[in-house]
Amino acid sequence: MNIGIFFGSTTGNTEDVAEQVQEFLAPHPAQLHNIATEPVT
Repeated sequence: MNIGIFFGSTTGNTEDVAEQVQEFLAPHPAQLHNIATEPVT
């Protein structure tokens, strides 16, 4: 199973929660994607 967690964080608070969700979903691999740092194409 592949899991993607997409979030937008500039202060780090949402990223902290996304990491907690990632830990909760273990042992399923979940990839974090901060869309605030990704370029718009």
